[in-house]
This record gives sequence, C-alpha cells and structure tokens, in this order.
Amino acid sequence: MYFYTSLKRYLSVCALIVALTFSLPAAAAEAALQTKLSPVDAFSVDRRVTVRLTFTNNSSEDLYLLAYETPLRGIERDIFVVELDGERMPYTGIVAFRAGPTKEDWIQLAPGAEISEVIDISGAYDTRRSGTYTIRYNAVQQIHQGALPASGTQSLELTSQYAGKGVSSQSIAVTISGTPEAPKAVDAFAKPDVAPDSVSSDQFEWPTATYGCQSPSVITSAQSTARSRALRAYNAATSFNSWYQTWFGNTSSSVSTVRSRFSNAYNRLGQNVDYYCGSYAPYCSAGVVAYTYKTTSNRVYLCSAFWSYSNKGHVIGHESYHWNTVAGADDVTYGSSQCQSLARTRPNDALRNADNYAYAADTAP
Repeated sequence: MYFYTSLKRYLSVCALIVALTFSLPAAAAEAALQTKLSPVDAFSVDRRVTVRLTFTNNSSEDLYLLAYETPLRGIERDIFVVELDGERMPYTGIVAFRAGPTKEDWIQLAPGAEISEVIDISGAYDTRRSGTYTIRYNAVQQIHQGALPASGTQSLELTSQYAGKGVSSQSIAVTISGTPEAPKAVDAFAKPDVAPDSVSSDQFEWPTATYGCQSPSVITSAQSTARSRALRAYNAATSFNSWYQTWFGNTSSSVSTVRSRFSNAYNRLGQNVDYYCGSYAPYCSAGVVAYTYKTTSNRVYLCSAFWSYSNKGHVIGHESYHWNTVAGADDVTYGSSQCQSLARTRPNDALRNADNYAYAADTAP
C-alpha cells in the first residue's frame, strides 16, 4: 500500500512539473511585458483624447509583439476601454481582416528595451461630450519570447498553440471641457458622389453596388458563397455538438445566440451591400485584405490583397460578422488553427471573434 501511495504521489508530482513546464513560456512572456498608459494632456479643449502607450521588456530575452494587435501602427480593433461617467464609449474605428502575419508584422523588443507611441483615442472612440474620460488599454496579444523559428514568423502563427494573453494597463483620466460638440450633419457612410461601377443588369443576384472595383461579378459570387455558408451554419447550430465546440468551445449556453447570428448573416447578406475598392478604401494598409465598420451594415472595403485571396467567401462572411446588426464581433485573432485554439483556451473570446464565425460557417456540416 505504501508503495502504491508513493508511486501515485510521484506520478502526480511529475504531472505537475510537466504542466508547469508547458505553461511557463506563455506565462513568462506575459509577465515580461510591462504595459503603461499615460495622458499626453490631462485636460483637453479640442475634443481630442491623446495618450501615450509604452511597452517595456522586463525579461532577459527578446520579446515579439504582433504590431496589428497593438495600436502602435494605428487602431484597427477595439483595444481600449473608454468610459464617460461609467458609460462605455463604443468603438467606431475600422475592423480589418488580415492574412497571416509576415516578418514585418512582428515588433522586436530587446531585453530592457521599450517602445512608445502617442495614440489619438478620439480617432476610434466618440469623445465629443464634455466630462472626464477614463481610459484603459485592454487587448488580447500574442507574445513570443525568445528566438523566432528560422523559417520566419509565418510558420509560428500557423502552427503554434494559441498564446494570446490579456494585456492591460492601469486606468488614466482625461478631462474635456467646453460646450459639447453638436453631431455632424454629414453622413459618414454616404455613398461617393460618383456613379457606381458599370455592370450588366443581370450580373447581380440582388441590389449591390461597387465603387472602383475591378471585377464586380467576383464580389457577387463571394457574397453568395458567404450567405449560403451562413445558412448551413444556422442549420448546424442546433445543439452543443462537436462542430460547435470546435469553434466556440464549452459555451453551451450560447448555442442559441450563435445560431441567431448566423441567421442574421444569412438575412443581411441577402440584401444590398456596397463595396469600395482602390481610392475608395483609404485604410488598406499592408496585410489588410478587407475592412468595415461595426456601425454600418451594408458596406465592405476591399483591398488589393482580396483579389488574390483564395477564399473570398470567407472574407465577405468575416466582414459581415463585424456588423452590429449581425454579431458585432471583434478581431481577436485570425486563422483556422488559432481560432480553434482560441475556442479551447478562451471560449468567451471565441464568441466575439469574427474569424471564428467565418470558419465555423466554412466548415458547417
């Protein structure tokens, strides 16, 4: 009996050591990164809230951050908590779909080094009202510690276990004084004052317009594909089945919510959607395939990378899940393996990630 008890204890200790060994890299990387937020001006009279965000590597190894998961090169996702008198201000910036990261997408921080950038919060959050705003940085980031694979970061993103960690800063306050700014009469989502692309009358299956786009028929086909996949996903999301768990983890209580979002996508993609390309899509930076805004429900901006992207239906579907009228989803991560890992490790984040919905629709039985 003593032998078996000792053996059981020994095996338990071994299992604990193994578990700790595999959890150390991600936990260590998270602890190694210090995140600090500070106001550029504690008082503002021009309706602008600007802050300085600083990342510091407190470890003895290199740290790598994905630039687009941070605001260091511009805000393209909801990564700040901005509140006025306890009311959370909605995110109004772009939400972008990206291809897999390249080497240029990673920011290297040497041991003891820091990187800092001044961020204009007002460019992505509504700060027109007077009062004291509290701001906190709150994001999910992939943090890689140590040397990157010799083959480059592309393989790291596609094959590694999802290592996204919640990264937060302390809260700071910025006061805006003066008379509240009146809402602008100009419609931010007004169509360009030009004629849409010329197409034959029978080329579209439903009312759709494109501006500056080279192949409207390709877009129509992609929208049709995204819509049919949403219907298939709606029909599959009837229970807490293995397909559902693959993309949304152990969130059994949210099956009906997920199903309703696929229904929303099917219905919305059956109506008019406007597409903007070239000069009509001004925020198409390197690596961005397409983008939209949560507050619209009928427009998608397509970048040059869209035309060579193999799964165009996935792109259109992904963008539709961002719309508040469909799912109001964010961009937490991209890619099939990363989305599946997100469902296993952070299921609540999977529920708010647009690519999880898009891949679930792609693979619905």
